[in-house]
Order: sequence, then C-alpha cells, then structure tokens
Amino acid sequence: MKKIVKLIGIALVAFLFYYGYTTYPKLDLISGFSAKSVASGHFIDNRSQEMIEKGDNDIDMIDLAKNHIDENGKFVTASVYGLKERKAIYREGLEATLINDDFDITKPYEIPKRTKRNNTLPFPYGNNEPKDTVFSNIDYKN
Repeated sequence: MKKIVKLIGIALVAFLFYYGYTTYPKLDLISGFSAKSVASGHFIDNRSQEMIEKGDNDIDMIDLAKNHIDENGKFVTASVYGLKERKAIYREGLEATLINDDFDITKPYEIPKRTKRNNTLPFPYGNNEPKDTVFSNIDYKN
C-alpha cells in the first residue's frame, strides 16, 4: 500500500512539474497581449478597462490576465496569477508599445511625420465620399 501511495505521489509531482514547465512560457504571451490590447483600447479609443476586458480580451486564457492602468504614466501592466508581468506604454505618435524591463522610457524618440492629403477625389482615390455607383444602362427595378 505504501508503494502505491508513493508511486501516485511521484506521478503527481512529475505531472505538476511538466504542466508548469509547458504552461509558464504561455504566460508571457497572455500578459503581453492583454497589456497591449488594454493600452490601445484605453489610450487610443478612450474605452474603459471593463469594456475592453469584457469585449476584446474575453478570449480563453487571455481573460486570466489582471490589468492595471496608470493614467499619469500612460502605461498598462498585466500579469497572470502575479507571474510574468508585462508592460505596454502609450506615446504620442507611436501609440501603444509593448516593452520589456530593459527599455528606457526617458530616452527621446522620433515621432513619424504623418500627413493627411486633402484632395477632392472620391474614395478610394481621395478623401471625399464615394460617387454614386448607379449605372444608366442597368434596369434596377426588375
């Protein structure tokens, strides 16, 4: 009887070790996706954390992440069970960026020069509304 209990105990420890070994790398992906998603949704779309978590992040495994938004620092941290914390920052012009611990947020960065052309051509060639696509040689009534 003692051998069976010992064998079951060793098998259980081996299973837990294997499960932890295969699951731990997934935590980095889960918390990274969640942090970036919440940062984009909150700082770009001005949506609440609850709305993002119930809509965008309501995916198997992703909903395990706990998110925290820091309005003053304009960043979001996410972790799964307190492990593998990831951080996404918001910077004007570059939007939300997922960073690691070695990233220096005080370092200056270049902002892309994006210009919107203001032409009068119809969409998709310009910024105006698309032209009406009703053709005179087609009978639409029948």
